[in-house]
Amino acid sequence: GSGALRYGGTRMLHEDRPNGVIGFERCDGKDRYYVLVNAGLKSFGNYGAWAEYGVFQEVFCSQSSKYGGKYDDGTEIPSTCNEGSLSCNGGTLTVCLPRQCTFVFSDKSFQNANE
Repeated sequence: GSGALRYGGTRMLHEDRPNGVIGFERCDGKDRYYVLVNAGLKSFGNYGAWAEYGVFQEVFCSQSSKYGGKYDDGTEIPSTCNEGSLSCNGGTLTVCLPRQCTFVFSDKSFQNANE
């Protein structure tokens, strides 16, 4: 595992109190991860969260079908909810965000810049 998840600093980047969503980065100078938590009861098909910059890849979804996660309509959430590389657009990361879900995204642009 990455030191960024165990020892890196935490910086809050996104807070949406009405919907119960927060986003923060974990970074150790070598790796950068963006953690997005939806503690609310509402799912979002295209949720925009402030991540500042980056090209992200989903590495963990707590509501994945691997863990029995389902969308509001009862269909299974795929093992990877947000496929492929996800780029920030004007600092905003747009994702599929199921209810009561925690995501971890790896910032591939950060890792490549620091190799």
